[in-house]
Amino acid sequence: MAASRRRDRDGLGGDARAEASPNVEAGLLATLNLVALMVHQYEEYEYPGYFPGQFNAGFHSEEPDRHPFNPNTAMIINVPLCYAF
Repeated sequence: MAASRRRDRDGLGGDARAEASPNVEAGLLATLNLVALMVHQYEEYEYPGYFPGQFNAGFHSEEPDRHPFNPNTAMIINVPLCYAF
């Protein structure tokens, strides 16, 4: 009876050791989120790489290849706002 109670820690009749830990699931989701973010960054800036030009054209910039969106502003936006979360 005592061995049965030890295995039934969750009260649902199953073995608690067989279930995934919430920390493992959170870590897996965080890893998948980071991979998705990296793929998204590659898609925006490398292949096909249209985002900076489209962003600057939307602001009617006189220098659409440089301003207002350039590599420095991309780093400022992406590092603290995207990778921090």
